[in-house]
Amino acid sequence: MKSSLNISVILIAVVFQSCSPLGEPVNEAISDNHYYSPTKEDIIYSSMGNWFELGEDAMMAHVESFQVLNEHLSKDKDRAYYMSYAIKHPLLDLESFHAKTKVEMFHIGLDKNHVYGFKVNDWHDGAVTTLVEGADPKTYIQSDYEWAHDDSSHFYRLKRVNVDYNTFKRVNDHFSLDRDSAYCHHMGSFEGFNVDIYSFKKFDSYLAYDVNNIYCNATYIDGEDVSVLNIIPYSNIDDVIFYDESHIKAVGKVYYHGFEIKSVDLASFEALDYWYAKDKNHVYFENRVVIDADPETFHFSKEDFSYHDKNNKYEAGKIVTNN
Repeated sequence: MKSSLNISVILIAVVFQSCSPLGEPVNEAISDNHYYSPTKEDIIYSSMGNWFELGEDAMMAHVESFQVLNEHLSKDKDRAYYMSYAIKHPLLDLESFHAKTKVEMFHIGLDKNHVYGFKVNDWHDGAVTTLVEGADPKTYIQSDYEWAHDDSSHFYRLKRVNVDYNTFKRVNDHFSLDRDSAYCHHMGSFEGFNVDIYSFKKFDSYLAYDVNNIYCNATYIDGEDVSVLNIIPYSNIDDVIFYDESHIKAVGKVYYHGFEIKSVDLASFEALDYWYAKDKNHVYFENRVVIDADPETFHFSKEDFSYHDKNNKYEAGKIVTNN
């Protein structure tokens, strides 16, 4: 029985391999996404070679001159490519175009004059090219997906930021600092604001504070991505209650992402999760009251991963159906 099973597995593997549209890897040491076609007449881009589940795309490349630059970038004598898509940019110098194999730079291409960032467009049928203005291709380094620097400037999401180069540092995921100012950033937004420089520090990956205020970058309100800096004054940091990264109590008030939740009963208030909270009188979603919700019976159900009370089921702070 065991022998029959092993033979079946081998036969399936042989059939699967015989149906594969992929030939040998072009340069296995650099990329597991680029393959010759079985006849070596084209280049196939297939993520991790998993054509069966993730698909495969013929690149219509010139095989003899084709070069793999990193996991996502390549070129031949006629064009450069991001994943399987031809790159089109009027300033790109094909002869000097190159890339680095550091994982954080898989989406970054460089030539003798410029630095470029790439991503797939919204329709998933082409590449979007962003010129990183002011970047030096000889010294440009992407430290993670959002941040980069060269020998004279810092860059956030492929845009140069106006900061003091030598003293600039990241405080947490949403705040940074140099000798002159603090900065709030999220999804490409980058704004400076005044703080007490010497006492400004992170509370966690989301919040920061100085000797006078707590700083909260509201990033998701009413179902939309935003970037709103909310400033919460306090008198003694030891008296501030951080329920979680969303809910804070300071100087007799409760806040959600820095927006005050009105009419809260402080003695009975509790945060339930990132979005929900309640007291003896109300249930709250974000910073607003959930109409008609019963706080005494309001709870999270592991059966359907939703909130319920004795009367209704709730999603995003609204009744979706009667129980």
